Amino acid sequence: MKIIVLFIACLTLSCSSPNVCGIKCLVVADNYICAHKTEQESNLGGKTILRLKGIEDTTILKFDTNHLKGMTVESATLYLHKKKHDLLMVGVSTIASDWIEGHGKGYAQRHEASCFQYAAYKKTPWSYLGSDFTDVIFGQGNSLFAYAQPKLVNGWYAIPIQPDIVHALTIGDQYGLAITDEKGQIPVEKSVDSKESIFAPFLVVKAKKMDSIPPSPVSALTVIAKDGKVQLTWKPTGDDGINGKAFGYSVRYSSLPIVWDSACPVKRWKIPRKPEQGKENIELIIDGLVPCQKYYFAVQAYDEAGNKAAIAYTNIIMPEKEPEMELLEVELPQPESVPFVPVFGNGAASIWAVSDLEKVNPVTGNLLEGDNYTMPTVDTARLSNPIWDAGQKVVTIYGARNETVAFQVIVEATEKMLNNVVIQADTLSGNMGLIEAEKNIELFKLWYVPVEGAYYPDACLPLKGKFNIPDSNNKIPEHKNQAVWVDIYIPKETPSGVYEGVLSISSDEIKKPVEIGINLTVWDFCLPDTSSFVNELNAYGGIYKGMGVKRGSQEYKKIELGYHQLARKHRSTLNVLPYGYEGNISSSDYVPLIQSNRQVIDWTDWDNRFGLYLDGSAFTEGYGYYGPGMSIPVTHFYLPFNENWPVLMMDGYGVNIQEKDYPACVYEHANRAPSIERAFSMEYKESFVGMVSEYARHFQEKGWGATRFQFYLNNKYYARENGKGTAWWLLDEPAHRDDFLALAFFGQLFWKGVNTVGAGKPANFDFRVDISRPQYQREMLDGLANLQDVSYKAFFTKNRLCMERKQRFGETYWFYGGGPQIEETSASLMGLYYQAYLLGADGGLPYYTSFRHPDCWSKGEYLAIVYPGAFGPIAGLRLKVERRAVQDIEYLTLLAAKEGWSRDRVNQAVLKKIRLKGDISSKGADDPGQIAFSHLKPDDFNRLRIAMAKTMSLWE
Repeated sequence: MKIIVLFIACLTLSCSSPNVCGIKCLVVADNYICAHKTEQESNLGGKTILRLKGIEDTTILKFDTNHLKGMTVESATLYLHKKKHDLLMVGVSTIASDWIEGHGKGYAQRHEASCFQYAAYKKTPWSYLGSDFTDVIFGQGNSLFAYAQPKLVNGWYAIPIQPDIVHALTIGDQYGLAITDEKGQIPVEKSVDSKESIFAPFLVVKAKKMDSIPPSPVSALTVIAKDGKVQLTWKPTGDDGINGKAFGYSVRYSSLPIVWDSACPVKRWKIPRKPEQGKENIELIIDGLVPCQKYYFAVQAYDEAGNKAAIAYTNIIMPEKEPEMELLEVELPQPESVPFVPVFGNGAASIWAVSDLEKVNPVTGNLLEGDNYTMPTVDTARLSNPIWDAGQKVVTIYGARNETVAFQVIVEATEKMLNNVVIQADTLSGNMGLIEAEKNIELFKLWYVPVEGAYYPDACLPLKGKFNIPDSNNKIPEHKNQAVWVDIYIPKETPSGVYEGVLSISSDEIKKPVEIGINLTVWDFCLPDTSSFVNELNAYGGIYKGMGVKRGSQEYKKIELGYHQLARKHRSTLNVLPYGYEGNISSSDYVPLIQSNRQVIDWTDWDNRFGLYLDGSAFTEGYGYYGPGMSIPVTHFYLPFNENWPVLMMDGYGVNIQEKDYPACVYEHANRAPSIERAFSMEYKESFVGMVSEYARHFQEKGWGATRFQFYLNNKYYARENGKGTAWWLLDEPAHRDDFLALAFFGQLFWKGVNTVGAGKPANFDFRVDISRPQYQREMLDGLANLQDVSYKAFFTKNRLCMERKQRFGETYWFYGGGPQIEETSASLMGLYYQAYLLGADGGLPYYTSFRHPDCWSKGEYLAIVYPGAFGPIAGLRLKVERRAVQDIEYLTLLAAKEGWSRDRVNQAVLKKIRLKGDISSKGADDPGQIAFSHLKPDDFNRLRIAMAKTMSLWE
């Protein structure tokens, strides 16, 4: 290698500046990027200051690095002149996309200037369409990054910069630096002077060698094509012929033999620097190519000095476009409308039926899906609708084996009242068998709750006897219409075919029972007992225990069993977090009996309490359960581990914070605490790992391999405001680097404990994180958090990132939040599930908890998905809609498994039939948001479900 020594003069800056020695690179562009939701389109490139504030404000800089070309950097230091407040720790990242500085001085939009949403406003995205600034920094877009502790000298911050970062700037591999404040839990504005001031930022670099030897060409370059895309694959090459790795790669392609300068370049943010974890070769996807066209590809390696290798070439003729898979066209039958609503009992009552996705006003009888819910009666659904033939008085529905189908019967008191209404269901009969009413048909009287002056159906009371209209308990002014929900479970062994039966309605006024016909078509396929999509009913500390019932008593355990069985009946899993914000275990029987040395001495009580859920016996007829998922263990189960158990924070965390008031104590901790690995004692770490091992070993010995046991950290330093918290971090919905580092620390302890368990079939474990800002985890949770439960808004807006991580690390993704309000349509909740599944989610919880205070009976409560009864749980209407959505996802999953289909192809086919574009409202990053699909109607989903069923029948 040829070495050229460059003599660098020492530079003495102004009297207020530090003495520095090296090549001085001047700043040529700067800005600060605002991530606050009201400032994301603001450009501030003309300001005299640059702000740094946690994840909200990031300083970006470009430098003149022409003097460094061809050189190998040994060290570099960034100098920023302090303006306001101290920087304690910074992140330094390259920017993987070019950007325009702009000249904005206020929080206004600037045409073609950089801001959080655009590299050039309304002209150039940061990377892919819909991307933002976080998609090209801190590892995203193949950017480079590091962390550093600034040193304040003479009013200037001196920040060490890694040589590779400077190399990337010098050779045009990257497009500037992003500097972040990594102590964002101290929410004050830190600022430095910009290039518009007299103390402009600058970079000082020491470089003594020049490298002129290029890397070797890439080898094993191959190309394969499918669905208008190609995958280029090549073996990473060494630098200087045999030593090290190339710094990066340039890729170009053309429909003509490659002429490098005229061929189309692949954007830098798309091109990996190294193979993904577990792979030997680099892979690159190029899309948007024309079928049957020949394409030429060229790959060139380069080193950190910009030396370029010989170009490697390959080509391919693109195959014909594979035919898209289509769902069969289906038109829902629309029975002929009758001229008037049939009345019974000498005009005392009208009776009609609607689908399970409708909501009917108890006063007007109008549908919520229309525009007249609270207006005088105008709705024509009672005359006929796709499931209701008013002329024949017949309900027509469809379902698979092991599915629960539902509809609603509406009874209207046309002459002010109906007394002692009785509804009874008969057994359904078909050519090949019966669906027994006693075991398989359940009736529920809907309970209405007030929201802003109107009443909406939401609780489903098991109907065992008679009722009156109006209901003296529900106390609805001018109550005339009462909905009765009908659930029909189709047993797994039911032969396919048409089944018919009768629902009879009578009252004091209706002497001769009115008979409503039921026509049920059973498809020739069966939904699985174990759900493909996990639906969680999350709870904190326990379930509603009923009036005067002692926690832990036999009566309490019976009520708890009822909650689990109700969840299972609705294809969901009850998951109770067994600790609170203080880190204390909510009930002593949530953990086994433990000695003072933190070793388990007896699992008996714990096994008796929870073993029936982990071996599936809770869901057998012996325990009073009948329905889907019989004998199947719960899908997942929270573990009690947290920062304060099995070892108290006060016994193991060696940071003594003097400040007692909130938030000053958090600021002191951020300022003074060492790295989390150093702060916790060895005894704490060993005890934590040891207890995890005891759990893993016990579960293995019991053979509980069907349930995934979740280690989940829920606590936040916010709780210290009320004097209750133990955490010094945001372990739930992390925001700052220290939060993610804390999660990584506990995750490492957890997996160490799990992995110490010896031979034999292990139980299944997840390190679950509930995360509202997946874009800020960077590399810290790689290979640790195998279950990421992402807020719905973030899962939607950062879906590309989530799915890339899913592919790279094998992570599972759920969503949380997004569930519509009581007064919003059931179709919106259906749309939420469909959209989440099509975006790649494998589970979710649309409401962060499903249980609220008993006063939810008298006022609309957003989170009352399950209502508290005096002796057990009552399903909310939205829980039944969640079941409908999860069952629909089973249709999607079954279809994806058919020959020629896949999840992607199902997604494409579904999106041709239904428009899943909703409006998300959110108050901030920690608010998962709520989504409304105002354009979706119940018939959209009924039609789509029938189309999937009939399409699957073609593959039988």
